[in-house]
Amino acid sequence: MKNQVVDDRATFEGAPPSVIQQHFQAWIEQQGYYLPNFNVDSRDPSLEIAGSASHRFCIIIDADALTNIMCFALSRVPEANDDIGVKVLDVECHAQSEDYEPPFDGGWLWAAPYDLVRIWFECTELAPEEMRDTDGLGRPVFSEW
Repeated sequence: MKNQVVDDRATFEGAPPSVIQQHFQAWIEQQGYYLPNFNVDSRDPSLEIAGSASHRFCIIIDADALTNIMCFALSRVPEANDDIGVKVLDVECHAQSEDYEPPFDGGWLWAAPYDLVRIWFECTELAPEEMRDTDGLGRPVFSEW
């Protein structure tokens, strides 16, 4: 598993999910892969299908995420309502997809830092509705299955 950090404030600060998705999709294709639900009609036949969470999820660390992460003290046991930590963009959620209802159609999920391992390693075994939930404020969060 390799992760790439992209720090491009001019491009990403305040950008909607679609801008980040387009950048991430271009990066996936530069790596030689494609996602099965993207660019179906114009797909480069030389690309291989992506099978890794590294090619599906993008973790967003912005001012909101940094503020939320500061609430996760290392010395305490996480509570059930600790869903809001970092933003995770699932590139399978996009405007052309019919599999994701609002508020999940934008692609964002809030996830607690300790859920990132589950997202990365268990996502291929789960249907979209098994991974997604909303918190008490209606925000899309990673499900506590």
